[in-house]
Amino acid sequence: MAKRLKSASKTFELVPVWLGKEEVDGFYAGFSNSSLWPLLHWMTPYARFKRAWADSYRSVNEKFAEVILQTAESGDLVWIQDYHLFLVPKLLRSKRDTALVIKEIKKSGMMVDEMCASPSPPPRRPDF
Repeated sequence: MAKRLKSASKTFELVPVWLGKEEVDGFYAGFSNSSLWPLLHWMTPYARFKRAWADSYRSVNEKFAEVILQTAESGDLVWIQDYHLFLVPKLLRSKRDTALVIKEIKKSGMMVDEMCASPSPPPRRPDF
């Protein structure tokens, strides 16, 4: 399968992250689709939660982050898509120097708001 993925793209590199059946069940069918999907689509009464699903979700996100850190080179654009990998950007930032990441993004010519590099301000109560 890895060879097929590699040959399917000539302009960008696909790198598989292999998951076992239990990981897929907990991460994808469990936490992603039974917990997060209902919450993100205004279907909160249907959201279900299990600690094992949350643990699997974190573990799989860590696995994706590790593969990215081992594979990506300086200047590579890593696209994190959808709620299945919500934790990956934070995991990557915690393992890489944020200033270096911002420098590489600027060097690539992409627009960067410096606010993206700093934590959001704490929520504030509105003044009525």
